[in-house]
Amino acid sequence: MTVLTGILHPLAMVIDLTGNPSMSNERPWLDNYPAGVPAEIDVNEYTSVPAVLEEAFGRFSDRPAFASFGHKLSYGQIDLLSRQFAGYLTGVLKLGKGDRIAIMMPNLLQYPVAVLGVLRAEIQRHSHVAYLFAGSARGSMLELFTAERSHFYQSATILDVGPIPPADMAKFLKGQFARGKRELSTDTSQAIFALAGESPNDQQQLAYHLWTQSTPGRLGQEELKRAFSALLAEVSRRGELILESATPAQRRVLFATAIREDEETSTDSFIRFAGFKNNSSVGAALRPFLKGNNAILEKRGSRVRYRERFMRLWVLLQVVNIPSLFPAGRPFIASSEQGLLLPYLSNDLK
Repeated sequence: MTVLTGILHPLAMVIDLTGNPSMSNERPWLDNYPAGVPAEIDVNEYTSVPAVLEEAFGRFSDRPAFASFGHKLSYGQIDLLSRQFAGYLTGVLKLGKGDRIAIMMPNLLQYPVAVLGVLRAEIQRHSHVAYLFAGSARGSMLELFTAERSHFYQSATILDVGPIPPADMAKFLKGQFARGKRELSTDTSQAIFALAGESPNDQQQLAYHLWTQSTPGRLGQEELKRAFSALLAEVSRRGELILESATPAQRRVLFATAIREDEETSTDSFIRFAGFKNNSSVGAALRPFLKGNNAILEKRGSRVRYRERFMRLWVLLQVVNIPSLFPAGRPFIASSEQGLLLPYLSNDLK
């Protein structure tokens, strides 16, 4: 996970748009501002965002700007690298005003370099251009092109290119952890893949939590247990809101889909398992979760699956913890998948 560690002064200042002098008495956080940081900004001081960045690069050249998995880039390094990327865009690719660039990256150090490089190249957008979005966060990609509020709604075809080979991902993760003096054993790597599945995004999510829940040294089951529990605790905040607002029929279809994800929802066995009488009732219960704010499911061919693996695992955990929520799911409690989950759950999640 990339973390902004420096202060892009004066971006960190507070803007008072009310024009009400009494507001200063209602902002106790001003007492914690370092000396020399004003409470207000001059909105006319800078003509553009790049102008703000130019000053930050000069004033904080030696300070760390971004950090990721033990690596840091200073403001001076960001300054140099983003200038080089801007030069590549305009000098090699011959891009200029009116051209459009789309950047879709995970949280890597290359991301701020690319974004700031585009800003410095002063390349604007236009309406006639082909572009490619690439990323492993499936839920975010789907939201980008299937949410009606998105500017890219129904404007692209989603192409699955398959998972990264486990051996390659294991080598990458082991190298990243080693830079922070953490030893990722083969058993721990295999457990990450077993819990996270094939999605590189899910694998990196769990790896990130393993990083934050550990200290330098050999990482084993206890560290992975803390990481997995912390990740599920994050997922639970959204999951609980969805289940609380769902009708009994909607909850049943969520539980049934989590347990029988590889089964078509239109089959008689799934309909009976979920407690419905016909396929149209199943479809009506699924509809709120396929689009909108509660879109946690997606259609893949003739099947419906969870967009995010850890949301599905959290839903499965509810069936384990409270069997009365979905009595038909009792056989799952003795399944091999449930056996995979339990060793990595903290007591407060069991």
